[in-house]
Amino acid sequence: MKKFIAILISFVLTFGLGAGAVYATDSEPGRIFVADGTYVRHDTDNFTANLTLPILFCGTNAACGAIFDGENTYHKIMCVNNAKAKVANLKFINVKGRYGDDSGGLWLYGGMVSNCIFSVGSADGAGMVRQMGGLVCDTTIENSYAGTHSGGDRFGGGLYMLGGT
Repeated sequence: MKKFIAILISFVLTFGLGAGAVYATDSEPGRIFVADGTYVRHDTDNFTANLTLPILFCGTNAACGAIFDGENTYHKIMCVNNAKAKVANLKFINVKGRYGDDSGGLWLYGGMVSNCIFSVGSADGAGMVRQMGGLVCDTTIENSYAGTHSGGDRFGGGLYMLGGT
């Protein structure tokens, strides 16, 4: 069944991107290309981009010039939850994760993340990438650490892997 989805409308409004809808089926994945530039996620934004259909969400060049800045807030920027979805050629910076409050840079339940950079992040239990499934490959995770917080163990740092490859 073909689906026309109004995907990432909040994403468009939040980050100022120019695409508001994408066409996607299992046999014909949708594509969203993101131009080079820095897209800032402000602390007051109550938003996560959810890729639940077979969509390629991709920066326009392999040098990762499309940058998503989390502004050191405890908010998830993107969630990938489709076996055929793919995120590529993007850079995520200034991301914070905290276990239990739905935060961290990218959550991966299914699909693939490739040729991305996750840089300058901290985690008190969630990680810059929280992987429950799917595949992360050819990706750099740098300048990240697992912080400390009173009242319990803290884990995660750059990658908090609960499943996947």
